[in-house]
Amino acid sequence: MNPWSTKESAIHSSPRHYNPHQRRAGFTLVEALVAIGILAILIGLLIPVLSSAKESAAEVVGLSNLRQTGAAWQLYTDEYGGSMPWAPEGSAFRLSPELPPRSVIQPGYWGLSHYWSSLFHEVAPWPKWFEIWTFPDPRRPDYQPWAIDEGSESPFSDGVTSLVYSRALFARPEIWATGDLITDRDSVLRAVRKSEVRFPSSKVSLYDGEYCVRTRCEDPLRVNRAMLFVDGHAAAHALGDAIEPAPPRLEYFEGQARPVLDTTGGAYGRDY
Repeated sequence: MNPWSTKESAIHSSPRHYNPHQRRAGFTLVEALVAIGILAILIGLLIPVLSSAKESAAEVVGLSNLRQTGAAWQLYTDEYGGSMPWAPEGSAFRLSPELPPRSVIQPGYWGLSHYWSSLFHEVAPWPKWFEIWTFPDPRRPDYQPWAIDEGSESPFSDGVTSLVYSRALFARPEIWATGDLITDRDSVLRAVRKSEVRFPSSKVSLYDGEYCVRTRCEDPLRVNRAMLFVDGHAAAHALGDAIEPAPPRLEYFEGQARPVLDTTGGAYGRDY
């Protein structure tokens, strides 16, 4: 009989003793809390980066849509002998592409800033183009984005795009020049030809007027917005960086001078 085999057997069959210095598998409470803290810091660092990336992607899409919109505006000016979009005072604007439309609105002469797309039904039909003229927002319907359900909490209106049209491009430049108040409305509330715009690469035709509705920005003048210029290029600028607007000299004009809308010199002036 081998004495060593008996000894080895006894050793292997003896119970294992607890070693207080041996590390247990898994995490202790302190380790778990440290890991959670590190994850929280990493998430805090990543959220602004992801948010910035999301905004950059939205800006790229918006600028691309504006460039396509520039093509639609070229179609319009070609169709109407070189005139920028214009409607005489007292015009009614369609709020849907159907004929007859579900409803119309008469917002007054300057309402064309918001209802300009009503003039494009023939050259750029809404079922194809309206989505290009709006920026994504969950409160706007995906199907027929021009139609806002009654009773909804949407901040948008029927037939209104995300883009605001510059007043300086559908009224005569004299309104934004220096001098006395103008009382003859018919002489100045007239169309502007594209060829009359002296600085087409510096004059904004449309800009994203809904940016702060979608993002709840703190200072509407300091955020960059997508803008389309008369020459067809698109870029992002802050309204606060625009050249100081000129107060309209038209008698009974309601409101105040606004950047890009009330360009100093009108169609003869620059915005940037």
